Amino acid sequence: MDNQIRSFMRVIRKLDNADDLIQSFPEWEKSISSQDEGLPTLAAQDQRRILDFPDPDTQAANIAKSSTLSKEDLLKRAADTPAQLSATEVALLKNRYWLEISSDEEHEVTLAHGLISGPHRVSEEEFNEADKRLKAMRHPLYAENEEKAIENAFAEHWRRENEAWRARQKQEAERSILARAAPWVRRLWDEEKGEKHWGYGIFVDPEAFADDDEDVEDYMCRRDGVFFHGRDAIGAGSSAINNIWRLQRLQWPANTTTDDGTKDEEDSKDGGREEEDTDQKADDERAAKFQKLREYFKSIRDRAPKRQRQEQGTNIASAQAERGGLTGGILQNVFVVVDKASVDSVVSGSGLVDDMWVWAVEPDYDESKETLAPAVAAEGSTSTEPASGYKGYMRVRLQQLVNKFYEARRFHENEYPMAKLWEAAQQSKHHAFVSTKDDEARSWSVDRFVGSAMRAQPPRVMMGPKPVGSSGTGVQIMV
Repeated sequence: MDNQIRSFMRVIRKLDNADDLIQSFPEWEKSISSQDEGLPTLAAQDQRRILDFPDPDTQAANIAKSSTLSKEDLLKRAADTPAQLSATEVALLKNRYWLEISSDEEHEVTLAHGLISGPHRVSEEEFNEADKRLKAMRHPLYAENEEKAIENAFAEHWRRENEAWRARQKQEAERSILARAAPWVRRLWDEEKGEKHWGYGIFVDPEAFADDDEDVEDYMCRRDGVFFHGRDAIGAGSSAINNIWRLQRLQWPANTTTDDGTKDEEDSKDGGREEEDTDQKADDERAAKFQKLREYFKSIRDRAPKRQRQEQGTNIASAQAERGGLTGGILQNVFVVVDKASVDSVVSGSGLVDDMWVWAVEPDYDESKETLAPAVAAEGSTSTEPASGYKGYMRVRLQQLVNKFYEARRFHENEYPMAKLWEAAQQSKHHAFVSTKDDEARSWSVDRFVGSAMRAQPPRVMMGPKPVGSSGTGVQIMV
């Protein structure tokens, strides 16, 4: 406990000598541990030294300066309802009745602890073990409600600090970033005020990386960079909004393989089918796989609501209501799938953000409602294919997950159902969704950081001849 003793305010203010206390503590610890439930027989001054309390006159004066309550009433309020404490009462109890602690004294306390720097370095494990011993020594020495009051005041101090930090983050977002944000980002902020995440549930195909850890790291770094620059481009780069973006990783369900667990023996004998048949088979396998993911996603999404604890240290409320197994704010009407093809578009392609894409799947898609009615089909035939060609899933440009696609699924689900988004995507390179606007849908830019139809502000104007896309591609090259 040497470092704890060196950090006592009594030692720092030279009311006690650290070496003398360090020498006396083993005997005091033995005396306290050998006592019955009654009060220890230590002298009152020695008890104050162990508790690191000021002398009685100083303590009484500091209480009178900080509160209108008596000591007994103050301790009871802090033990029962710490949220009702004033700021000065919180500071008084948190600092063990000491007032006017200077920044230099705070620095001395930090050095004495020896966790960061200083001449008496200790490990965190050693420090925590010593802290437990000191707490056990102090426990029988406290007055009624005193131990709990001090602990509650410390916790209340940090609760208020975190609350103030979140308020500053909100002010920053509203003042500086949202002034240039895309309209839908401002709407998101107005509705949620940073109290919920925004993002998607995501499945990662176990076969996407072929057990290659380097590919995983490469993909994650590139993907996160694409999202980072994308959020900044749309005006969502403020930490208040940026920090609550989330891709919630969902466990890949068992027995969901690329080929649905089957193998065509005749294909093996014949040496493979024609390319068109192979593509059709791949589409069928993908559709079957995504159907299993739909069922699994809905089983997570549609669970009865429950309250789940949030990790400490986030800027989200310490506990919030969540729907089923999805974090509050995660979109319920779409999920994202990463497979080998989408990974390759990121790590093995051109490196341009407009060439990177990912799968988006509609969880409530029902193929039976998408087929042509017999009366509409060609005479003498019955169609079992969706009328539009949409099969409940589509490609989306990776960066558009934080912009146009999110906006469409979050705010315009009825106006632009997934089938319409799929139709818009057919105009785009790689048939990956960019925008519902025709000119933006056909856009493609030579940029490794910010792709087409991303910037909340108009793109810069460049003097010179207008760039021309490749003949026959129908793609507009934008700067």
